[in-house]
Amino acid sequence: MLINERNASSIYQWETNGSLNLYHQTQANDVDYNPSQGSSAVWIAEHFSDDFKEITPGSGTGFDNSYNTPYAYPKHLTVYNNELLVMSRNTTDVYRYDFNGNQLGLFDVGGVAGQGMATDGTNLFISVWDGNN
Repeated sequence: MLINERNASSIYQWETNGSLNLYHQTQANDVDYNPSQGSSAVWIAEHFSDDFKEITPGSGTGFDNSYNTPYAYPKHLTVYNNELLVMSRNTTDVYRYDFNGNQLGLFDVGGVAGQGMATDGTNLFISVWDGNN
């Protein structure tokens, strides 16, 4: 499992014994590596530059490709069913991309702000904030 350090340049690999090992260094707000869903790349969302990036596993630093978004604050992402899904933190729109950075469409899951996404291999889970405490 990969974990990124918020607003920092460190991505860690979480081991089954609970230890964290530095995996990659690049600015990121969310990270996903999910080859079982169709992508052999590691994907990161970077809201300071409004883009998402592709990393080759084990490359150490930087990124291979960067794709700008036409919307602000791409914060959450996951690979699901042979697509990359990227959610804007400012809305609950989920943008669908192929693995070359081409937008395939989008859908709105309702709410005020996107909070996260994940998959168990079958289902897609999306967390949103609805404006209430």
